[in-house]
Amino acid sequence: MIKLIVTDVDGTLLTEGTSEPQPQITETVRSLIKKGITFAIASGRSYESILGVFPELENDAVFISNNGACVTEKGQTIVSYAINEETVADVVSYIRSVSGSNILVTTEKYSYSESTDKEFIDWIRNGYSIDLQCVENVLGIDEPIVKLAMFISGVDAAVASEAAKKHFGSNISIMGAGKHWVDFIRDDVDKGNAVVKLQEKLGVTRYETMTFGDNLNDIGLMKCAEYGCAVYGARQEVKDAAHEVLPDEDYAVLNKMKEFL
Repeated sequence: MIKLIVTDVDGTLLTEGTSEPQPQITETVRSLIKKGITFAIASGRSYESILGVFPELENDAVFISNNGACVTEKGQTIVSYAINEETVADVVSYIRSVSGSNILVTTEKYSYSESTDKEFIDWIRNGYSIDLQCVENVLGIDEPIVKLAMFISGVDAAVASEAAKKHFGSNISIMGAGKHWVDFIRDDVDKGNAVVKLQEKLGVTRYETMTFGDNLNDIGLMKCAEYGCAVYGARQEVKDAAHEVLPDEDYAVLNKMKEFL
């Protein structure tokens, strides 16, 4: 019996970089919660962005944001993993050195960028539902930073993330997220690790857990659940780690969830 459902957002429930879910998504989630199933949203997005997409679920769902760096329930952060200042400075320096890149820095509550690219700024604010704070220097942010992200157009996220891994080694966790995002988080942080802690808190086993995902930062989701489901358009690495690959159809994730109703 499934007691916990966890899903990614971009590329899984929604088109990447959008913030307008179909009404039936929220309706289905509410019905699952009424049946006693715990529902969690696990995304590379910030808490602010996830909440902007699903405001109706603020007090009903668990929000695993920033690839597992923050976990929020009923508006209260229960787990937060900040990156140390030295590593933050190294990552910022690296992103600045990559031609054509834009930087996005996330704290527990806010997101910042030193980008001057108006198209990028507008997309972050409108597409991801983020009240982006524009600053001259992200290293001047006086808050613990939980995630740094590099957006680079024209280069696949997997390729860009491998290049970053060669530069940093194992000092920080680096993963592709979406088509052109590379995320940098603490080396002990992962969506899957966050779900394992949630399972322990709820007394739920991996055999009672179903997860959904599509990209490299969702591999942890596939591994922490007996029923890890990759969407049809997922990266091959995610499909290889999944228990099941969903069919190529509209609302495949919703249809799978509805089986429990």
